Amino acid sequence: MFLYLEGVNLYATIYDTEDLSTIRGGSMALETLAQRAQAALGGTLRGQGASIALLEFSGPPPEEDKIRAFLSATPQCHFTLTWGTGETEAQAIKAARDRQFSQLATVVLPAIMAGVRPCAIDHTRPGTISDFDLKEQKERFLCASVADRRKIGRVGRPQLFRKRQPQPPQSFEDIAPEDAPGLKPNVRGKIAVIVADGMGGRRSCKGLWHRHRRVQHCDGGVSGASGRGDRRLG
Repeated sequence: MFLYLEGVNLYATIYDTEDLSTIRGGSMALETLAQRAQAALGGTLRGQGASIALLEFSGPPPEEDKIRAFLSATPQCHFTLTWGTGETEAQAIKAARDRQFSQLATVVLPAIMAGVRPCAIDHTRPGTISDFDLKEQKERFLCASVADRRKIGRVGRPQLFRKRQPQPPQSFEDIAPEDAPGLKPNVRGKIAVIVADGMGGRRSCKGLWHRHRRVQHCDGGVSGASGRGDRRLG
């Protein structure tokens, strides 16, 4: 028997804020869905992806109450997860698809109670968890979904860079080593910093366009004069 789980409706559960830590945390939570499902439900992991998990069981799959208990735990409760069971992988995936069609296409948000302010990041869910905004240097209140995802994203960020290759430079010496082959002595151990921005881009493009039109006009005049001269000579 197989059990298939998949995170869906990602726009409302991953990309519902513009906060990078929250988005990263949501993505990392779904990436590890398969490992958490196996730890909680058992079985043999047969497939995993960015937001899917496929478990195989030698006997009957876990009871529905156990599966629902896993889905209602943190951080799974912050996502829209569909699931299905079947004797084959294809049957389990089809059961999950059928269940998805019967689910709401949007996330049911908890009502904001009187006296409770909205989340300072998603501006939609009730903000009930105190948090300190380092940028603004003041207290703010986050909803449970944003707080949990943000914590996962901030804690897991260093591991995210360490496990991916190539690793980013850890110091200036990694960027500009003293013993790099082919470097002249006067540039050893030095780096160049180049800053580029888009300020004045509209004016630059407009100037290029006018110069392009003048060149076209001049080219047309030269071509016309050349044609008239050819006809005279002929």
